Amino acid sequence: MIARRSSLFLIVFAGSSLLIAQTPAFRTMEANDTFIKESLTRLSSKASAAQIRDVQDKADIWRRTKSNADLIAVTEAIYGAAKNSDVKSDVRISSSRGTGATVKYQTLGQRQRNEPPTTAKNPTEVTESMYLGMYHIWSERDGDTTSDKDAQFNISNAKERIMLQEKL
Repeated sequence: MIARRSSLFLIVFAGSSLLIAQTPAFRTMEANDTFIKESLTRLSSKASAAQIRDVQDKADIWRRTKSNADLIAVTEAIYGAAKNSDVKSDVRISSSRGTGATVKYQTLGQRQRNEPPTTAKNPTEVTESMYLGMYHIWSERDGDTTSDKDAQFNISNAKERIMLQEKL
């Protein structure tokens, strides 16, 4: 089954979904709000009440201001709560040119702070255990970036599938 979820294409496979890159220009309030709600649902059974309230407070601020800075603040609160309470997603990452691409990723906040990206434990196709969050995820081959380094992916479900569209 193929569905369009805001500006993000979502393909559903027996209980998991395949996310295809979404660039920041195409992000919608609805997609971001859905990500926040899904994350809060996952966090509600493990995160502390204070962590949940922090995410909710930051989400309320973002809904009022609609600013990118406030969006990053709420996504980092989600990531921090997920890390502190060990809430992860199994993310299966593949690339359009097949096996052998190195996968790199970082949260929006990590990118903003100029922190180095995390390198996946194996080349594509790989399953990474990732904390909930909003991530930039891209592929590299022989040290060259081969997919959109600015593509953003929401990681909130227990299982996610990502297809990186590599440049030829």
